[in-house]
Amino acid sequence: MSLHECTRLGLVPEVTRLLRDGMQPNKWGHTGMAPLHIAAKEGHVMLIDLLMSAKPTKADVDRRTEDRKQETALHIAIIDNDEDAIPVTRSLLGHKADMNLACAVCIGLAACP
Repeated sequence: MSLHECTRLGLVPEVTRLLRDGMQPNKWGHTGMAPLHIAAKEGHVMLIDLLMSAKPTKADVDRRTEDRKQETALHIAIIDNDEDAIPVTRSLLGHKADMNLACAVCIGLAACP
């Protein structure tokens, strides 16, 4: 299974093994998301922390999705994740996510009457 799929499913031991074996935490998946985006969307705080501590290359907390939305993991956590938004947001902010970055969805929401 890919790092992206293991992250989506919340498989901590498999993600740990894949990172240890050299899988890149910033690689885009077929959905235009990196594993950190997926962990934020699925509410997997433990995986966010794991991806952010990966060696030799940790996840880029402010990396944007490859699609037209240009979302960071923080945007995804706040917009797409009702139940787990607070712990995921706290984790991302603890890893120095930039809360001042805008995305296409955020700009659209701000423009709504």
